[in-house]
Amino acid sequence: MGEDEYLTAEQAAEKLQLHARTVRRLLASGELPGRKVGGKEWRISADALKAYMEGGEKTTTKATE
Repeated sequence: MGEDEYLTAEQAAEKLQLHARTVRRLLASGELPGRKVGGKEWRISADALKAYMEGGEKTTTKATE
């Protein structure tokens, strides 16, 4: 994945083998990091998508001991 490479929700969905609507929900919840552009469209950095696919970018809250 390249420097400053960004994907649309549809492109990310294809890579994740998910429906684009599911990817938008992940983005809206913050589980998948991304940014809104133009008010409606999402952009996901290729590096963030790679980290998410590897399981390193989940933003769920864990209970502490």
